[in-house]
Amino acid sequence: MDGIAFNWIASDLCGAAVGWVRPRRILSRLDLLAAFLAMFASFIILSTQPAEFRAARSGHLVFQLLIGGFVLALLYRDGQYSPNRRMARVADIGFAVKDVTLSFFFVCGVWLITDGFFTGYREESRLIIFSGVLILIGLLMFNRLVLSWHQRRLFTHGNGMRGVIVVGQGRVAADLAKGLENRPWLGVRVVGTIPARGGVFSVERIQKMLHNGTACDIVLALDPEERGDFDRVTQKLNYAGLSFSVVPSLFEESLRAARVYGCRERPVVNVEVDQLDQVERALKRSLDLAVSALAVTVLSPLLACIAVAVKIDSEGAVVFRQTRLGYAGKPFEILKFRTMCADAERKLEDLKSQDESNGGPHFKMARDPRITRVGAFLRKWSLDELLQFVNVLRGDMSLVGPRPPLPREVQLYETSALVRLRGKPGITGLWQVSGRKDLQFEEMVSLDRQYLDNWSLGMDLSILKRTVSAVLARKGAY
Repeated sequence: MDGIAFNWIASDLCGAAVGWVRPRRILSRLDLLAAFLAMFASFIILSTQPAEFRAARSGHLVFQLLIGGFVLALLYRDGQYSPNRRMARVADIGFAVKDVTLSFFFVCGVWLITDGFFTGYREESRLIIFSGVLILIGLLMFNRLVLSWHQRRLFTHGNGMRGVIVVGQGRVAADLAKGLENRPWLGVRVVGTIPARGGVFSVERIQKMLHNGTACDIVLALDPEERGDFDRVTQKLNYAGLSFSVVPSLFEESLRAARVYGCRERPVVNVEVDQLDQVERALKRSLDLAVSALAVTVLSPLLACIAVAVKIDSEGAVVFRQTRLGYAGKPFEILKFRTMCADAERKLEDLKSQDESNGGPHFKMARDPRITRVGAFLRKWSLDELLQFVNVLRGDMSLVGPRPPLPREVQLYETSALVRLRGKPGITGLWQVSGRKDLQFEEMVSLDRQYLDNWSLGMDLSILKRTVSAVLARKGAY
């Protein structure tokens, strides 16, 4: 595994970059306050209007609440409250104006379609509506101007800056460091440089600096003579679960997760390990929670019957607990119904000569003598894995994802196989519906890579549907 340890520490632990984190947190609270102030101001204006408009207070209240709610949701979707974004007056104000405009037209459309159905009032005061919207835009702009000034002042005095690790020691790296030093208002300072060549490059040193809060980001700034190490360095960082940035001239691959962000005169390309954005993660997690909660509730009688059968059939615990590695190598305890004899791990050493995995890192044997009678039935119908719905509810696993590997298996991985740790492991996946244990390890890695690079909610639903067919066909189950 080339000595790689996995980074499962959230980037938010970079406590030194308070100049980035605090303004965005304050902005979220000020925007919420702005929404309420705009609504309150519009009601003050409403009190000066004719009686027929004052009678429609509930309608105006619903209208303003809808606009405020949609604006805050869109601002969150646009990353306005992300601690990894520097305050930028023009861009931030642009997002605010755009999101208020979109929310206004959307709510107006809903209002026209429903024709006052929810409030009983069809006529609303245009003065009140437009004044509320304009006041909201003004307050959002004010928030961004003040916080942008505050953040720039912090950075100019060298406070609250993000530490960055530069990989490379040539002219490009030196120019980058000098450029950041001459532009303190960018809020970034170089805290260390690491050579990219040969065996000198150290993922462990980078992880240590990220863990203790010294650094928040990694930037690859390689000279032409160092570019031969580009693939090896980026591969190690990617498979260790570390996001990084590179100077655009060095970036030759087309990655779905790449996005360009401005660093003024020194643009870089940011490569995210996690392919999903905030909305996609929320959708996937919502699907996981809904299906798992329903499954545990509906299948509880079956789970109780299986537990009794396992206990009667053989000695040992009913629930088999084992350490597996999840997203970015984070260890967790997977739950299954026990399908093997109590001393299965001890007997494994005697059976390794009969391994049928063709050199793969995980042990595979079609007629494993350690499997009990009830265990064979449970495995045939994949009933032993039903307890993994509990792992999904805990957040350790997802319904769909790569197979969760054992630590000893990962120690045997080639570097290219570590791509499987880029996603949260799943109860099922493309590997499950494409042959399960009949697949060779290389095929399983290829399927996992395909899933992680092309995820969509539709793909998850399709795999869940195909899983039912695969289980009923009992293909590759043993």
